[in-house]
Amino acid sequence: MVHNGIEYGDMQLIAKAYDVPKSVSKLSNEELRNVFSEWNKGELLSFLIDITADIFSIKDDKGEGCVYEGLIQAFCGLTFVYVLLGLNGHLAYGDQTLDIVTLNLPQC
Repeated sequence: MVHNGIEYGDMQLIAKAYDVPKSVSKLSNEELRNVFSEWNKGELLSFLIDITADIFSIKDDKGEGCVYEGLIQAFCGLTFVYVLLGLNGHLAYGDQTLDIVTLNLPQC
């Protein structure tokens, strides 16, 4: 569970690191890919930063590179699976799982 908590914290930080340059600086997906790729060469080297950079190079059906809808669907799917597994664990092991089953949703 500690590992999952750290990963969710990392994903929340990545979401904020995406939101600010996209909203404030109006960076394009290609520029965001370059930023995340550069970050992945330094102290922020991680699998999550690497796949985030790769996501920005994916083109949508229109060829515009907007993958926002796909990301929302992916996060909803992952959250559903996480909730389903937590519920399944609670049903199997009862109240002793209440302090270890958590749901950390992104805030943006």
